[in-house]
Amino acid sequence: MSIDVTSIGRSSEIVYRLTGEEGAPVALYLPGVHGDFTPMHRAAPLLAAQLRLLELSYPRGEFDLKEFVSGVGGLLGRLGIERAHLIAESFGSLVGWEIARTYPALVQSLILVGGFVGPLPHRRAFVAYHGLRCIPPTVFELAVDLYVAARNIGSSGRPAPGLDLKPYFSLRGREGWRSTLGRLRAIADSDNRSFLSDVSFPVRYVGGARDLIVPGRAQQRYLAELLPPSASFDGHTIPAAPHMILVSHPLETTSQILKWIDEIEGRG
Repeated sequence: MSIDVTSIGRSSEIVYRLTGEEGAPVALYLPGVHGDFTPMHRAAPLLAAQLRLLELSYPRGEFDLKEFVSGVGGLLGRLGIERAHLIAESFGSLVGWEIARTYPALVQSLILVGGFVGPLPHRRAFVAYHGLRCIPPTVFELAVDLYVAARNIGSSGRPAPGLDLKPYFSLRGREGWRSTLGRLRAIADSDNRSFLSDVSFPVRYVGGARDLIVPGRAQQRYLAELLPPSASFDGHTIPAAPHMILVSHPLETTSQILKWIDEIEGRG
């Protein structure tokens, strides 16, 4: 199965990448606060080898969750996608829960990757929001470049074959800085636990044992206690892994995701 040909498109403010063969189960990747799919350069080919993988980026500038989800619904309609497994990383879990509220028939499953449903402890997102407000956008972008260099994201400075985009393009410039502030504020104000009793689709959780940003065990406890039996909740923790497990542990993380999707699709 070839995934060498990468298509990238733009729908309003949504930049997306679509890989994998037509006819395969569709998975929709919703990124974390970083806002786009460039850190997926190792994980995406592993997923697209078995799935039709649609990866989104968030618009730069002001971020309105409901407006964005409405745009996602329109994009999926134009692409002819009626059902999808949502792979929601960290902040992407907010988007995933909102998609489930707005388009419940669309959701085949929701797989949280270092995600959350209840508030984070010690108002971490609130503190991060006010800390970022004190950092000029140019300094913030320099920090992004230093992180990319340290992590060796992509090859020859490119995040993925065929993309003429800098890594973490959604974070860059004043608009990227503003959009990051908006996403942090949305995290600080979020709590989706009251929605769990209405869930009728499978929900899964994979996280790192050394996640210092989202305490995965607490989130899994919320899900196990509050989800109805119809969600058939299951969770998996990767030992010694940090928050961004799709970057640090792509093979183990994607293997678990594919195993769950196979089971839900009846292919396992």
